[in-house]
Amino acid sequence: MQRTSDRCATGRYPGYLALELGSTISSPLARVLADLQQGTQARLDALLAAYWPHSTPEQRHLPLLVSYRLFLALLPLALQGDEEHQRAIVREMKAVLYRYWEPIIDPQRASEVRSHEAHV
Repeated sequence: MQRTSDRCATGRYPGYLALELGSTISSPLARVLADLQQGTQARLDALLAAYWPHSTPEQRHLPLLVSYRLFLALLPLALQGDEEHQRAIVREMKAVLYRYWEPIIDPQRASEVRSHEAHV
Protein backbone atom coordinates (compact mmCIF):
# COMPACT_ATOMS: atom_id res chain seq x y z
CA MET A 1 0.00 0.00 0.00
CA GLN A 2 2.77 2.41 0.89
CA ARG A 3 4.45 2.25 -2.48
CA THR A 4 1.23 2.59 -4.46
CA SER A 5 -0.18 5.41 -2.38
CA ASP A 6 3.19 7.16 -2.33
CA ARG A 7 3.55 6.82 -6.11
CA CYS A 8 0.08 8.20 -6.75
CA ALA A 9 0.62 11.04 -4.29
CA THR A 10 3.97 12.00 -5.77
CA GLY A 11 2.63 12.09 -9.30
CA ARG A 12 4.18 8.93 -10.70
CA TYR A 13 0.70 8.03 -11.94
CA PRO A 14 -0.71 11.51 -12.48
CA GLY A 15 -3.71 10.39 -14.53
CA TYR A 16 -4.62 7.44 -12.33
CA LEU A 17 -7.49 9.15 -10.53
CA ALA A 18 -9.16 10.46 -13.67
CA LEU A 19 -8.85 7.07 -15.29
CA GLU A 20 -10.08 5.23 -12.22
CA LEU A 21 -13.18 7.40 -12.05
CA GLY A 22 -14.40 6.07 -15.37
CA SER A 23 -13.25 8.42 -18.08
CA THR A 24 -13.80 7.15 -21.60
CA ILE A 25 -10.46 5.68 -22.61
CA SER A 26 -8.93 3.64 -25.39
CA SER A 27 -8.51 -0.12 -25.13
CA PRO A 28 -4.72 0.04 -24.66
CA LEU A 29 -5.11 2.61 -21.91
CA ALA A 30 -7.87 0.53 -20.31
CA ARG A 31 -5.46 -2.43 -20.18
CA VAL A 32 -2.80 -0.28 -18.50
CA LEU A 33 -5.36 0.94 -15.98
CA ALA A 34 -6.51 -2.63 -15.31
CA ASP A 35 -2.88 -3.59 -14.66
CA LEU A 36 -2.53 -0.70 -12.20
CA GLN A 37 -5.76 -1.71 -10.45
CA GLN A 38 -4.67 -5.32 -10.22
CA GLY A 39 -1.24 -4.29 -8.97
CA THR A 40 -2.72 -2.07 -6.27
CA GLN A 41 -5.17 -4.76 -5.22
CA ALA A 42 -2.40 -7.38 -5.19
CA ARG A 43 -0.25 -5.16 -2.95
CA LEU A 44 -3.18 -4.59 -0.60
CA ASP A 45 -3.85 -8.35 -0.57
CA ALA A 46 -0.20 -9.13 0.19
CA LEU A 47 -0.18 -6.60 3.01
CA LEU A 48 -3.41 -7.88 4.53
CA ALA A 49 -2.24 -11.49 4.14
CA ALA A 50 0.96 -10.61 6.01
CA TYR A 51 -1.07 -9.18 8.89
CA TRP A 52 -3.67 -11.98 8.71
CA PRO A 53 -1.52 -15.01 7.79
CA HIS A 54 -4.11 -17.75 8.32
CA SER A 55 -6.74 -16.09 6.15
CA THR A 56 -7.90 -17.37 2.80
CA PRO A 57 -8.30 -15.25 -0.33
CA GLU A 58 -12.05 -15.64 0.11
CA GLN A 59 -11.88 -14.23 3.65
CA ARG A 60 -9.83 -11.28 2.44
CA HIS A 61 -12.03 -10.52 -0.59
CA LEU A 62 -14.53 -8.12 1.02
CA PRO A 63 -11.99 -6.30 3.24
CA LEU A 64 -9.80 -5.85 0.16
CA LEU A 65 -12.67 -4.47 -1.89
CA VAL A 66 -13.51 -1.97 0.86
CA SER A 67 -9.83 -1.13 1.36
CA TYR A 68 -9.35 -0.45 -2.34
CA ARG A 69 -12.40 1.81 -2.43
CA LEU A 70 -11.19 3.68 0.67
CA PHE A 71 -7.85 4.15 -1.08
CA LEU A 72 -9.62 5.56 -4.15
CA ALA A 73 -11.85 7.81 -2.05
CA LEU A 74 -8.86 9.37 -0.29
CA LEU A 75 -6.63 9.54 -3.36
CA PRO A 76 -7.87 12.99 -4.50
CA LEU A 77 -6.73 14.44 -1.18
CA ALA A 78 -3.34 12.79 -1.55
CA LEU A 79 -2.89 14.39 -4.96
CA GLN A 80 -3.55 17.95 -3.75
CA GLY A 81 -1.28 20.44 -2.09
CA ASP A 82 2.43 20.52 -1.57
CA GLU A 83 4.65 17.53 -0.87
CA GLU A 84 4.34 17.85 2.91
CA HIS A 85 0.54 17.91 2.69
CA GLN A 86 0.58 14.90 0.38
CA ARG A 87 2.76 12.91 2.80
CA ALA A 88 0.42 13.84 5.66
CA ILE A 89 -2.61 12.61 3.71
CA VAL A 90 -0.84 9.36 2.83
CA ARG A 91 -0.10 8.83 6.55
CA GLU A 92 -3.78 9.39 7.32
CA MET A 93 -4.77 7.02 4.51
CA LYS A 94 -2.60 4.32 6.07
CA ALA A 95 -4.06 5.00 9.52
CA VAL A 96 -7.60 4.61 8.16
CA LEU A 97 -6.77 1.30 6.49
CA TYR A 98 -4.90 -0.11 9.47
CA ARG A 99 -7.74 0.87 11.81
CA TYR A 100 -10.24 -0.71 9.46
CA TRP A 101 -8.17 -3.91 9.39
CA GLU A 102 -7.50 -4.10 13.12
CA PRO A 103 -10.73 -5.90 14.13
CA ILE A 104 -10.31 -8.22 11.16
CA ILE A 105 -6.73 -9.24 11.88
CA ASP A 106 -6.90 -9.16 15.68
CA PRO A 107 -10.51 -9.79 16.76
CA GLN A 108 -9.46 -10.55 20.36
CA ARG A 109 -7.81 -7.16 20.77
CA ALA A 110 -10.74 -5.43 19.07
CA SER A 111 -13.24 -7.07 21.44
CA GLU A 112 -11.09 -6.05 24.42
CA VAL A 113 -11.10 -2.45 23.22
CA ARG A 114 -14.88 -2.52 22.69
CA SER A 115 -15.34 -4.06 26.15
CA HIS A 116 -13.15 -1.40 27.74
CA GLU A 117 -14.98 1.38 25.90
CA ALA A 118 -18.33 0.03 27.11
CA HIS A 119 -17.20 0.34 30.73
CA VAL A 120 -15.95 3.90 30.42
